[in-house]
Amino acid sequence: MTDAGSVPAGFGFHARLIAVGLRPFVYRIGGFEDPGVAIRHRELPLVGTPLILTFGAPYELSTAADPDRPAVTRPAFVAGLYHRYTTSRATGPNWSIQVDLSPIGAFRILGLPLGELTDRIEHLTDVLGPDARQLISELEITKHWDRRLDLVEAFLLRRLERGRAETPGITWAWRQLASSHGSLPIAGLAAELAWSRRHFTCTFRRELGLPPKTVARLLRFARAVGQLQQHPQRPLADIAVGCGFADQAHLSREFRELAGITPSGLRWERPPLEIVPKG
Repeated sequence: MTDAGSVPAGFGFHARLIAVGLRPFVYRIGGFEDPGVAIRHRELPLVGTPLILTFGAPYELSTAADPDRPAVTRPAFVAGLYHRYTTSRATGPNWSIQVDLSPIGAFRILGLPLGELTDRIEHLTDVLGPDARQLISELEITKHWDRRLDLVEAFLLRRLERGRAETPGITWAWRQLASSHGSLPIAGLAAELAWSRRHFTCTFRRELGLPPKTVARLLRFARAVGQLQQHPQRPLADIAVGCGFADQAHLSREFRELAGITPSGLRWERPPLEIVPKG
C-alpha cells in the first residue's frame, strides 16, 4: 500500500466538472498520468461503480472478497459493487480516464442489472460491446486531455439517453439511503413503497448490485472515510458516533473487515479517491 505523501513524481490528475446532464449519475470524471512505479493502491468498497479506460500498461487487480481468485490484468474495465476492498497496481507507465458512476448511473449507462457485476471486474468491451470499442479507438488517437474528457462525457450522455430506467421505487429508495448516509431502517423504506421486505430487497439487489442493508452499511463506512480525510485530528470515537456506529470498537471492526486496515492505519496511507454519494 502507499504511504501518506508518497505519491510518485510524475503522477498527474486532470479534473473535469460534471456536466449538468450527467448529475446525479456520475460522481467524478478525471484523467490520470501514472509513471508506473510499482505501488499497490487500496481501493475501498464505497458505493459507486468505477469505469476505467487505460492506455499504455494495464492495471493488475485483485479483490479481498475472493482472496483465492488470481489477480486479473485489465486495460479497460468496469467493476461492480464490492463487499470488501480491492487492490490495483499499474504494470508500467500509462494514462487513464476514470469515471465514478452512482448505482443509478451505472444501471442506466451500463445497460444491465448491477447484480450481474457484483464482486467482479470485467473488461469494458465485454459489458458495453461496440460502443466501448469505438470510444477506445477515438481515445487512442487523441492527444489532448480536454478533448479526451469531452469524448468520454459525450459517450456517457449518449448511453444515458438510450439507457433503460430503473424501477422508480428503487430510485427513491437509493436517494433516501444516500441522503441519510445509510441511517434509515430498511423495513421502513419497504413499507413506504408498500412492498414486502423480500420484494424490496430482491429488486434492489438485482438492479443496484447489493442488498439495501449492505448498501446502507457501505454508505456509513463511506461517511466515516470522508470524516477521516477531512478531519484528520478528530477523535475516532466522535467519528464513530457521528457516522452511525455504536462506538469506536464497532468502527474499527468495520474498517478491518471492509478495508483490511484500521481507521488509524488508513489515515497514514495515501488518501483514497473518495466517492461521496449525492443522491
